[in-house]
Amino acid sequence: MTLIFGVSRLVNFAQGMFLLLGSYLSYTLVAAGVPFWAAVVPVTLAVGLFGVAVDRGFLRFTLDKPMNGFIVTLGLTIALEGLFTVIWSPEQRRISSPVSGTTEILGARLPSERILTFAIAAGGVVALYWILNRTDLGRSMRAASENREAAALVGVRVGRSISWAFFLGACLAGLAGAFMATLFPFTPYSATPFVIKGLAVAVIAGLGHVWGALIVGLGLGLAEALGGAYGIGAEWQNGYAYLAMVLLLLWRPAGLFGGNRAY
Repeated sequence: MTLIFGVSRLVNFAQGMFLLLGSYLSYTLVAAGVPFWAAVVPVTLAVGLFGVAVDRGFLRFTLDKPMNGFIVTLGLTIALEGLFTVIWSPEQRRISSPVSGTTEILGARLPSERILTFAIAAGGVVALYWILNRTDLGRSMRAASENREAAALVGVRVGRSISWAFFLGACLAGLAGAFMATLFPFTPYSATPFVIKGLAVAVIAGLGHVWGALIVGLGLGLAEALGGAYGIGAEWQNGYAYLAMVLLLLWRPAGLFGGNRAY
């Protein structure tokens, strides 16, 4: 979400539906007999291409009016919820994890599927870092995030950079959705908690600051885990992000790392 905002200045509320699309496509392929590992790559790319289609078909016309873009993505979320309900029904779905058992780390026994998901997420972060900092594409995206007009004057194709941001952001969501389906049951209405928490993390870090969002996301995850473990109450875990967002907006509206920053 913050990757897309950094280049396009649009808050993509439909990011949660990209996540769910990855879950449902993975579920469909696995149910058809495709091994989970063979399904991950095509699902990730398919969701990425869907993100580009959303950019080119809907959001490209709202770049000068970001609020209109936010409203469009909100409407798209509602429409996709209905479409997913028609195609896959409102029943809960889940994919069997490709790994099983537990692994002991520093005396703690952790489910192997959680460790696998963390490793995949870390790999996605490393790949994103390499793209943004070591490739011409990443440099053009960073330039467009700093100043679109100046980037265009020196030859950066800003529209192409925005499409690539949507492609990469949607790919990450599709990859996350595939592995999320092995951890939790999901329905067409499961995206909202994830996207609202993701928005809270992006706002706390500063919209557009990718590495800040990574740090805040890790911090929030630790706060939720420790809060539940030490008696604060599991029912409060989902409220930490929103409380932190409200307090931070009162104190530092641009976020901890500053808003509208490059990567």
